[in-house]
Amino acid sequence: DANDQCLNAWRLTDPREDMERISISKDALLEGSCAWILHDPAFTEWWKNEDSSILWIHGDPGKGKTMMIMALIAEISQRLQRRPGSGIMSYFFCQNTIQELSNAVAIVRGLLYLLAVQTPGLARHLRRKYEEASGRLFDGFNALYGLWNTLKDVAQDPSLPKVYILVDALDECDSQSLEMFLKLLSQSRLPSKVKWIVTSRNERIIRETLQYRRLGHDTNLELNSRHVSQAVNSFISFKVDYLAALKGYNDELRRSVQQYLNEHADGTFLWVALICKELEKAHAWNARGVLGRFPAGLEPLYQRMMEQLQHDRHTEDVELCKSLLRTVTLSCHPLHLDEIGVIANLSKYLSNDLQALRDIANSCGSFLVVREQIVYFVHQSAKDYFATGKGSTIFASGQMEMHYELACRLLLFMSQTLRKDVCRLQRPGTLISKVESGIVGRYLPLHVQYACCYWVQHLQMSRKIVYDHEEFHKFLQEHLLYWLEAFSLMGKTSEGILALTSLESYIRSHTSPELHAFVHDAKRFALYNRTVIEEAPLQIYCSALVFAPKKSIVRIQFKNQIPGWVCNTPRVESNWSAALQTLEGHSYDVTSVAISSDGQLVASGSMDKTVRLWDATTGAARATLEGHSNAVKSVAISSDGQLVASGSLDRTVRLWDATTGAVRATLEGHSDDVTSVTISSDGQLVASGSVDRTVRLWDATTGAVRATLQGHSHVVESVAISTDGQLVASGSWDGTVRLWDAATGAVRATLQGHFHGVESVAISADGQLVVSGSHDRTVRLWDAATGA
Repeated sequence: DANDQCLNAWRLTDPREDMERISISKDALLEGSCAWILHDPAFTEWWKNEDSSILWIHGDPGKGKTMMIMALIAEISQRLQRRPGSGIMSYFFCQNTIQELSNAVAIVRGLLYLLAVQTPGLARHLRRKYEEASGRLFDGFNALYGLWNTLKDVAQDPSLPKVYILVDALDECDSQSLEMFLKLLSQSRLPSKVKWIVTSRNERIIRETLQYRRLGHDTNLELNSRHVSQAVNSFISFKVDYLAALKGYNDELRRSVQQYLNEHADGTFLWVALICKELEKAHAWNARGVLGRFPAGLEPLYQRMMEQLQHDRHTEDVELCKSLLRTVTLSCHPLHLDEIGVIANLSKYLSNDLQALRDIANSCGSFLVVREQIVYFVHQSAKDYFATGKGSTIFASGQMEMHYELACRLLLFMSQTLRKDVCRLQRPGTLISKVESGIVGRYLPLHVQYACCYWVQHLQMSRKIVYDHEEFHKFLQEHLLYWLEAFSLMGKTSEGILALTSLESYIRSHTSPELHAFVHDAKRFALYNRTVIEEAPLQIYCSALVFAPKKSIVRIQFKNQIPGWVCNTPRVESNWSAALQTLEGHSYDVTSVAISSDGQLVASGSMDKTVRLWDATTGAARATLEGHSNAVKSVAISSDGQLVASGSLDRTVRLWDATTGAVRATLEGHSDDVTSVTISSDGQLVASGSVDRTVRLWDATTGAVRATLQGHSHVVESVAISTDGQLVASGSWDGTVRLWDAATGAVRATLQGHFHGVESVAISADGQLVVSGSHDRTVRLWDAATGA
């Protein structure tokens, strides 16, 4: 039925299957090994106290956080089964070794899927949201916000008495979406019946959000080292029993192995697991020798594993392993077996032999694992060892040189593959939405897609100076349009614009003036034509080139790419105009715009009742903020770019989180249309003007009214707040400008002189000058201190 179809579309992963896979890869969870956490004061308080909504369990790598979350899942499941109808539980395992499971959208999507599968009646919430989004709920900048709203809807379902949500390894979520997730978790006010457990490393951003803001309780595994060590010792006993049976250890050897592991484990499950993996490879008579080679602590263990890798294999095998380790360390995301050999510069024979590549990965001293044909580090700490620890010696000439070699290699991949109409679409008007599924992968292999997306990033990390007329300049002169076409085909036009923007900022104009000018023009070309490039890849060679200015470097360079059937080209400007790009999306008049202080965010309000947030660099839509029931008349952005305010003809002011798109507050009180809003520099005060002839001052944190400023005899059309937050100015159709004390609400001055209504007011940065514009066709400057 329709619910089943929706759930099938919703299913990115089944967390139950993830837990089963992780359980197998991490050894069996021992009975009672994590029982101490059930008696921990923080857990007890979280379980019993209605006001305690979040429990954060945190500790260093390898301390068994994932094993603990699985024990808690089992315990909570048993408690709920003993009391039918008392609640429902969902969980998610975040894993940065699996790209699809390392972002906030995946977390919320997985949590909702498991809730709906367990309680079919909840599927209607998912179905409604999915149908509203026309199947695009999981894409775009609005995705997390939309999913979080669905989670709120589910949590508020009257059929649910309690909702228990557990998220493991939150620190393995990518940094940008982690920040958004934490904001939603801390600010969105989910019902009190929703209770969270999250585990992570001791990451600052998580600590500041969950601990410093006092959103719940926390358990520090380092402060509970006695309990952790007891659990590790139980794990050691289990593993040694297994090894003794497998390898035929006698009692003396068994005791010797267990003693060594107990003395050197330092409360780290991962260390024990890696040592036991090495013991599985060794004969019983050599077990002591193996143990003697591996010291305590993860870093020394990794060092010894690396030394053993270098000494126990042929030179050629060692170099193959190092090539793979270097590539996996520096790659911008986990690599598939289909691409890793080519990117690592292995022979063509090896690169095409997936089993050989799997064998090489498995030969890398237990550092790497292969899951579903993607190569990952066994643990984040292993990657850290090669990236910043002693393992970085595998980069003989340094990581920066390796990044440069990678950038050059990726350039070669693109030069050999990219060409005009690479996917053979043939018709210039073919829309990307009509391109058959799978055709892009057929003509753009994974290593070429990686090259398109990340060659600039590798070049930047190399810190090499690039010069005019060298390989990077020549590549762009020959392949720029093909590169942009590839981005369009991959559905990543915005990423292409960001790559050009990054490249422009990286190139030094004084050392490479021609290359810098070329990249700048290419960025203008891509920005101006972003919409058409995004929708129809081959229009790059038609309308994009045809309508480019006569003196555009890109137009001049690629004029031979304009199709022969274009006989009469239109008259165009000589140079790029001041307009960088046109942002399209509103369905009715745009009434107000604002831009953040750092120039990264644009907000627009419209008669279509929405506020849209745009990425000022790429022109991509970040979010569509819906909620007003009438036209939006005014928008403003706080100085730090975190808060957006909107005033509407529905008589309300709404405050929005600029990162997540969530509504922070709806400010009600005006008795007529809101005409103007502004935010103080410190983000603490919001002012609004209205047709009801008043100015209202609001607390941006609580949404409470601080003051209602009365005195105007007609519509208040514009408001402004001084930089120091002490002065408020308002302009009215009564022909006056009024200055108000922001702290007391008292009138400081009434500025008279305009003959008609005042449409706009502003205050200088130093607070000394007020400026006003009127229907009387004049602009007046006023002394803020005297009113003169």
